[in-house]
This record gives sequence, C-alpha cells and structure tokens, in this order.
Amino acid sequence: MRQPLTTVFASVVVALWYAPSYAQDTAPPVPSELVSGVATAPADPAAIPPSAESVDSLIEETAQAVTVPLLAEGHDLTVPSSSLWNRIRFGFAMPDCTNPLVADHLAYYLNRPEYVTRMLDRSRRYLYHVVEQLEKRGLPTEIALLPMIESAYNPTALSTAQASGIWQFIPSTGRTYGLDQNHWYDERRDVLQATDAALDYLEKLYDMFGSWDLALAAYNAGEGAVGRAIAKNAAAGLATDYDSLPLPAETRNYVPKLQAVKNLVGSPRRYGIVILDIPNQPYFSAVSTQRQMDAEAAARLAGISLSEFLSLNPAYNRPVVMPEDSRPVLVPTEKVDQFAANLMTNREPLVTWRTYSVSRRDRIDRVAARLGMDPWRLAEVNRLSVASRLHPGQRLLVQAPGQAGNRIDELDAASVASLGLTAEEPKFDRSAGRSSVRVKLAVGSEGGRRVKMSQRPTPAIGKNAAAASKPFAAARNSKPSGSPKKTLVARVGR
Repeated sequence: MRQPLTTVFASVVVALWYAPSYAQDTAPPVPSELVSGVATAPADPAAIPPSAESVDSLIEETAQAVTVPLLAEGHDLTVPSSSLWNRIRFGFAMPDCTNPLVADHLAYYLNRPEYVTRMLDRSRRYLYHVVEQLEKRGLPTEIALLPMIESAYNPTALSTAQASGIWQFIPSTGRTYGLDQNHWYDERRDVLQATDAALDYLEKLYDMFGSWDLALAAYNAGEGAVGRAIAKNAAAGLATDYDSLPLPAETRNYVPKLQAVKNLVGSPRRYGIVILDIPNQPYFSAVSTQRQMDAEAAARLAGISLSEFLSLNPAYNRPVVMPEDSRPVLVPTEKVDQFAANLMTNREPLVTWRTYSVSRRDRIDRVAARLGMDPWRLAEVNRLSVASRLHPGQRLLVQAPGQAGNRIDELDAASVASLGLTAEEPKFDRSAGRSSVRVKLAVGSEGGRRVKMSQRPTPAIGKNAAAASKPFAAARNSKPSGSPKKTLVARVGR
C-alpha cells in the first residue's frame, strides 16, 4: 500500500505547487503604472516552479504524515471556509485564458474602482446561491463571476437586445429554458429560476462544444454563431480553438474579460485592490406567503427597506406580490422569523392597490387627481406616459387604500387577469407565437460593454419625471428549459 499512497500524494503536491496562486496575501502589488496603462505585472514568486529536490522532499514529508490535513494557501480543504471568496477561489477549474486582451480588461477595471466596488457590493446578495448551485452540479466556480461581465450583477439590467436579469436572457432563449415573461412577472429577473436556467444552458453548451471557452463564447453569441465559425475554420484547414475563430468583437473579448475578473477576485493584492469579504453563508431564504400584499408591505413585515426587498425580488413588474403565482418571496435569512411573526400578527392593510376601469373622458392626470396619486407614479406602474391616451374599459392599477366601488375593484385574481397588457404594450413575437412585454427604458452604459445596461425607469417626460416617482423608482435603481421549475431555498452551511 506504501507505493500507491506515495504516488497519490505526489500528484496532489505537484498539482498544488504548480497551480496558479489565488491567495490575497502571497503576491506583490502590481506597479502603479498599470493603473494608467497596460503593463506586465512582476513575476509572482509563488509561481516559480520548484526544484526536483524540493518536490521529492515534499512528497516524502507528505507520505510520512498522512494524517496531516491537506492545506492550500494556508486553508484546510477538509473544513468549509468562512469566506465565500475563498470558496470560489478553491473551486476555480477552467484553464486560464492567456489572450493579450486580458491585460486590456484588467486595466479597464483598475481604472474604474468605483464601478468594481459597486459590482462586488451588488453581488454579495446572490453569490452564495449561485455557488451552491454550481457545486451541486460540479461546475467550475468561475461561472459565479459570469454575471459580473453580463450585468455587473444588476438584476434589473436590460440590454438593447432586450436581454434581462443578472444572466442576461433574451426573451426567446428565456422561454426556451422555461422562464415565464408576462405583464406581471419576468422570470429572467428571478434569481432562483434564472440561475437554474443559465446553468442548464451552460451545461448544454459545454456538452456541445467540449470546452469552457467555446461554451462561454456560445453563451454570448449563440451556439449557431460559434458552430458556423468552427465549420468555416475547419473547412479552410484552420484551427478551431477559441482564439482562432472569426467571432464578433464582443465575443472575442468575452472570455478575456471573464479572466480579468477572475484575476482580480483570485489575487486582489497583486493588483493593489481590496475586496471586502463575504460570509460563506446564505444571504436570503425563500418564504411562502400565501397572502397578497404590496411590495412596500412585504418590506415592512421583513423589517427591511423597499430597495432591499426589490433587490431580492426584482422579477415583479408591478408593486404587488400575488399569491396566485405560488412563488415564494426572498428575504434576508436573518429576517425570516421576523417576517413570519409580523405576518401572523399584522393588523394593517397588506394591499392598497386596486384596479380602476377607465371611462370615456378619463386621462392619466384626471384619474391621478381623483385618487390622490401622483400622475407620474400612476403612469410608471401601468407602463404608460402621462400623455398616454386611455380607452374606455381599459383597466389601470391604482393605489386607492380603503376604496372600492364606482369603477374601483379589489385586486383579486379576476381583476388582475383583466389588467392584461395596456394599449401601448402589446408586441407580438411571431417566432414564439406569444406576446412579450417590451418596455422603453432610459438607457445608461455601465461596464464598458457594447451592449448598454439600464435600470427600470420612470416615464422620462418633463424635468420633474424622476423626482415625481422617486419612492418606487429610486428603490428599483438602488439594486440592483422546458423542464419542471424548481423552487430553490438557500440552505445554511456549505
């Protein structure tokens, strides 16, 4: 038994020695000139190959002390790390990208520390859940960094191609992977469902192309585009690896950009940055309410801000949680008991929203004045502008606490169904054979991508538009495949 055991430990020691160093405290900081341009970082002493004698010595020491816990960068791999970042680093399994474009993207991030800080701060809500799902499937933890280059971990990011959520699903691909999209709820922004769908898609692409760089390229450009590029090179007798393929510029930069983020997360000290730690524990838990309530009421019951509630539940297109969907709401794990207790003892109205039936002479401003609402707020909730023309019989979602009758109905399943899409919303996707909601948003670039990102906006009419609908819009702006759907509840522990 001695010889096989020695051979096993020899393989482990050599693999650990030659592996890239991802500890924060072992590499020297990068020279300051990299911040203002692209430079080559100094060689990491930990990456210098050991001598044959030192390897032999380590093998012998390990074989003689088989009961000593296996260590990597000072951490006992048999014990779960208290740091989520360390857990991610230990799960890195993709080959490193050596494309020169990596240095360009590193320089981009290092020149924008505020952007990097904002991106990492947003990610803390969702990273634990993503890592949990990756490890359940045995996938590389680099994938947990992919939403950083897709959406900067902004759950309400929307591209010019109508890709939405942290994983940036376009409407058709979202439907292919079972993500419902309607006037009330968009599962592309549902952190649980979208993560499950994204990992299904990535697994399929990896099985299709056989390497992670090609799978990631296909996630960005589509499997058809990558397949055609491979066929074109193969027909010409050219190499068919990622760096050799004639891909769009955005896709050629896609894997190097992910590698740049991996380098920053893996060895922040090397690049002169500090990454605040994230506890290796669930940030949120899924709670079934079985009650209809306003988003504001749900936030109050959980004892959190509206912006925090919307950051965890960004898929709602309207400010009401509907129990008919049988979807859980996500609340911070430490607030679950408080939410349940407050829900049981609550004596205040949980729903202040009603449906309003439009009459012949109604206009947005007149309806708002009658109900005591701000017209900009009324327009925003119904995805209209204050100048939108209303039609007799059209249903609006209005905030009218305690009111009912005289064209104002309680918000039940029937009245919700009657809301449907407003006159300005229907867009028919003939390829899918069903309607899809497309909303005009105020677009703002973020992250240097060719595809620009935006938050869910208020109607941009008049200089006071943003201020008029500030409470709900500001909360939104502060945050962020046909198989049966799974409701995933974050668990305590690794």
